[in-house]
Amino acid sequence: MRRSPHVQPKKKSAASASARARTELRQREREKQARNQRIRIAAIITAAVVILAGVVLVMTRMPAEAPIPETVDRFADLNQLNTEKGYPRVGDIEGVRVSVFSTFGCEECQTFHNNTLPALLDRARAGDISLTFVPLGLRIVDRQPQRRDAICHLRGEAGQVLPVRRRAVRMDGRLRGPSLPR
Repeated sequence: MRRSPHVQPKKKSAASASARARTELRQREREKQARNQRIRIAAIITAAVVILAGVVLVMTRMPAEAPIPETVDRFADLNQLNTEKGYPRVGDIEGVRVSVFSTFGCEECQTFHNNTLPALLDRARAGDISLTFVPLGLRIVDRQPQRRDAICHLRGEAGQVLPVRRRAVRMDGRLRGPSLPR
């Protein structure tokens, strides 16, 4: 009987099955490597997006710097320090203690700042009083970075207390909002 040219002997068929199995195994390994590579790339992209979002969030939450006016020299001759509780104080420590409880958000406080505070500063320069500023109403929303920055300066930098307060009171008319109680 004659064999057809397309029919192969059984030995070759076993070798061919083994080759097919190896080929399928290599294909599965390549697919697994490709899947692992896609997972790594997705993890790297996700991490980069999370880090970028974190940086953007931090940058948008940082207070904008409020410029301190050139009138800083006006307060250079005053002794400026902080109280035990961290409130800014100017004048002679031995003088009569005067505390000003104020907020940047009320009209009466602005009137006091414009009309009465200059006389108190003159008394502090003379050494008669020790003037302490106690800020009230520290609830500030993110849309008012100048107020937030001013209060940060008032709490942390005694050397800039009065110039920053003067700037904050001037800005108050433009920044009035529901964030500070009256």
